[in-house]
Amino acid sequence: MTKVAINGFGRIGRLAFRHMMADGRLDVVAINDIAPLDNLAYLLRHDSVHPDPEVQVAAGNGVLHWGDREIKFLSVKEPS
Repeated sequence: MTKVAINGFGRIGRLAFRHMMADGRLDVVAINDIAPLDNLAYLLRHDSVHPDPEVQVAAGNGVLHWGDREIKFLSVKEPS
């Protein structure tokens, strides 16, 4: 399985993440964004257009929990 990291977890990043998690062919191993993880987890759970995820979404200790998966969260302004 191909491992993927997402740089930027705004609206498009969150939608791409949802698609990758539902599809199952890509393994999301890390997310990088400068916004606080708690805020991003809230936005992921409560999208104004798309239904709430069918899995539990939580955040804590630099990790986004998506169901039973743990995805590392980074907050690096210039990752290159």
